[in-house]
Amino acid sequence: MLVSVTERTKGDRHPQGHRGARRVILTQFLVEAIIMAGLGGLIGVLLGVGASIGGRSVLPKFVPAFPVPVLTFAPVLIAFGVSLGIGLLAGGYPAHRAARLRPIEALRFE
Repeated sequence: MLVSVTERTKGDRHPQGHRGARRVILTQFLVEAIIMAGLGGLIGVLLGVGASIGGRSVLPKFVPAFPVPVLTFAPVLIAFGVSLGIGLLAGGYPAHRAARLRPIEALRFE
């Protein structure tokens, strides 16, 4: 996320004299980080639920003493929430850095 934000802040809204540029840039990068983390969390949850359902039907045939996996809603929700939290933290620092970038610094790298 840090590399993505650093590459995209060169010549962003700062040099254009955009009013409220810091807030807009911060919001843009935070929303992007949350969407990416949410999609990653959703894919992880779907894979985990699929593995649990698959394990419930396959494992008892091969290993009779293996306990049947139990799937409940709370751990799935916690896993998804942790994914969103990590995305917010991982995107927050680069977004804050991009929002604080001075216009002259953003133009320097073009």
